[in-house]
Formats: sequence, C-alpha cells, structure tokens
Amino acid sequence: MTEFMLIQGEDGNPIGVVDIDQIRDAAQILAYAAAAVAEDGAAVDATCAEWVQCFKPDEVPFVLLAALEIVTKMVVGPLVSALETVAPELRTREQLREAAAWAEATLGGGR
Repeated sequence: MTEFMLIQGEDGNPIGVVDIDQIRDAAQILAYAAAAVAEDGAAVDATCAEWVQCFKPDEVPFVLLAALEIVTKMVVGPLVSALETVAPELRTREQLREAAAWAEATLGGGR
C-alpha cells in the first residue's frame, strides 16, 4: 500500500503531497549510485543532479535526506566498522567525531 505525506507551508496550510514509497525507492538508488562513484566528485555531482531533476522542488529535500540516511547506515557505517576491525590504529570513528565537532564549532550549528 502506498504511503503519502502531506507537506505543509509555514502557515500550516497544505502545499503538496509526497509519495513516501517513491521517495524511499529513489533515495535508495541515489544513495548507492553516488556511493559507487564516491572517488569522483564530478560523478557524484552528476548523479545527484540527475536524480534531483526527477522530482518537484518540494520533494527534493526528502529524497536527499533519505539518501543521506541510507548512505550513512548502509555504506559508511559498515565501512567504518570494517576499518576499525582491520586498521584500528586509524581511529576512524574518533576521527569522524572530531571532524563533526570541528564542523559544528567552525561552521555553526544549524539545528
């Protein structure tokens, strides 16, 4: 059964409807397609641009956020775990935490 989500404007009035299944499917394809070309920044940009053009502007943030979640949980997480196992001296997770703290302190919150 297809799930839909109502999008509301700042005033609380409905401004659109999003097909959750379509968002999830597109996000999964985008996440793995971008991860597959991760070493080539231009290819990642092209992959994202291609997918973003397939959606209405009010749907794009949902696709990108879902893709970020998938990349984090299904790609980065397992890679970090593998690196911790085979090369603990790299301190991968610690390095990521330090980078996140630096970014928040330097670039600002945003939350």
